[in-house]
Amino acid sequence: MMLNHRYKFPNSFALLFLIFFITSLLTIQAQNSGSIQGVIADKTTGEVLIGTNVYLEGTGFGAASNVDGRYIINNIPPGKYILKASYLGYQERIIDIEIV
Repeated sequence: MMLNHRYKFPNSFALLFLIFFITSLLTIQAQNSGSIQGVIADKTTGEVLIGTNVYLEGTGFGAASNVDGRYIINNIPPGKYILKASYLGYQERIIDIEIV
């Protein structure tokens, strides 16, 4: 005896709509955000500081500087923030910023 089972695929229109809806939300969110970038270096020697922690206080946004001392923090919602940079052996640097 052979059983004939058919697998039911989800409604392709509903799946397509779901993918479009999620993509639209990501696009909308991307249009309403900003970024911060810069270079971290010793003020006296000009030597870049690799691995400096750069973050927005009280948020989950942050980055570490790369081998060129550069950092970038993307997808930040508009608003006022406190940017902090910390590196072992250096005094923490604090800057008020606004993403518009």
